[in-house]
Amino acid sequence: LYLRVNDTEESINCNMDGSVELFHNNVKELTTKVGGIKLLGHSESVQNALGNVNSNPTFDFTVANYITMTLTGNVTVQNPTTESVGQSGSIIITQDGTGSRTAAWGNQFKWAGGAAPTLSTAANAVDRIDYVVVAADTIHCVASLAIA
Repeated sequence: LYLRVNDTEESINCNMDGSVELFHNNVKELTTKVGGIKLLGHSESVQNALGNVNSNPTFDFTVANYITMTLTGNVTVQNPTTESVGQSGSIIITQDGTGSRTAAWGNQFKWAGGAAPTLSTAANAVDRIDYVVVAADTIHCVASLAIA
């Protein structure tokens, strides 16, 4: 099965007993293969921008793999219920203009070294938490602090 635009530009090719190929502007961008897919260009991902946070956020991992928030008060990040095994991404945490905000984490968040890091506390400081969901209710995390 071949879908084309105006009979000249390839859009989707479904090959018998084989791959499915997706095209953009007549250029192949993605193809299926045994056990997965092959991305032939770059990928982009949306961010779940929470904005100012001063309470106890629960991240919705079905919205995006990248989460941003600005701390305007101390927070306790709640255990999520929407994560998927194999999912990975980053949580970008920015201090507001006052700084000195803290973050505590639910027990599903497991940290390199065994303890959650102390966030950078300077006004407007930026920290990045990278995560991988390794099992139901288990999210491995590492922190890059004071990103300049």
